[in-house]
Amino acid sequence: MQKKSIVGNIIGVVIITALIALFLVSQAGYLFDSTPIDIVEHIEAEGAPVKGEYVSVEVDAVVEHFAETDHRINGIIPMGTDNHYLLWLTDDSFIALTANGKELCNKLSDIKNQTQLYVMGNTDYLSDPVKIEGKVATMDSEIEDYYRDALDYWGIYSSDGLQIYYVTIDETDSKLSNWLMVGFLVLIDIIAIAVLVKDVKDNKELKAQEAARALNAANMLNQNMDNQF
Repeated sequence: MQKKSIVGNIIGVVIITALIALFLVSQAGYLFDSTPIDIVEHIEAEGAPVKGEYVSVEVDAVVEHFAETDHRINGIIPMGTDNHYLLWLTDDSFIALTANGKELCNKLSDIKNQTQLYVMGNTDYLSDPVKIEGKVATMDSEIEDYYRDALDYWGIYSSDGLQIYYVTIDETDSKLSNWLMVGFLVLIDIIAIAVLVKDVKDNKELKAQEAARALNAANMLNQNMDNQF
């Protein structure tokens, strides 16, 4: 059983280390390079947001907070809530934003209130911008339906010449969240290595004890045989 445990731990360490290496290689351009490109500059360069691209956005206009996504383990244990917003970009196009974190969401709520006052003509000013980084990603069908409802509610239609992007800037997939993921995997790897080292040490001690017992048994057998003769 001890040998099987060691083999299992070795396999676990190899798998976790491989996952860390794979994650770092796949995300190297974002984790180690300069800051992500501004979303408006990215759109100007590419013609539209490219899924999987890491971008930043200066948020000074939030038209609506249109949906929330609750995350739960086994449908019971709360694991946080993602908030979904309809952004009005500085080039007058529209895109969704996915964000979490109480402080950030409070700021976005304040920006939304100011934006709605601006849209209704009750103020001449938008909020000071908040810089957010994230990954351009698709929305699931249910969230996209809420997004479309928000666009419809505010009378934002592509048929009127407005540019609407049906993707989201996912702030929950930011540089910080990626580094936290790396840190979590490294911690798990360290724990697995520590368990492996302990198992190897315990196995050596067990073998040494078994060898000592075998030697003692052999010595006793020899003594008994000598006594008989």
